[in-house]
Amino acid sequence: MDSALAQSITIDNNKPKKDPSGSIIDVHDGNMLKSGELFYWYGTAYGNTNGFTYNNYFQCYSSRDLMHWSGGGSLLSQAPKGIYYRPHVIYNKLTRLYVLWYNWYPAFWNG
Repeated sequence: MDSALAQSITIDNNKPKKDPSGSIIDVHDGNMLKSGELFYWYGTAYGNTNGFTYNNYFQCYSSRDLMHWSGGGSLLSQAPKGIYYRPHVIYNKLTRLYVLWYNWYPAFWNG
């Protein structure tokens, strides 16, 4: 039996998850995906905003145990200006590629 499967962990959602430098992980409204031995956590970085700003960007963290996270790399290297949220990543077995889709608005709107 795989030792990782036999290991028991407790995840407390009342405590913020932190990166190796001790900073709170800024990942919102995304998803997690397991590939091989790693979990990938995709989400929107809001910074100190309510989320609807031009400063949002997508990032990804990885973990082997859902407790210790590293990374924080940006997902879009040349993102056009706009409001980003709700990234979602899946693996497409037919193409053998990972697919990212998300909501994006080029400007604020009234409703």
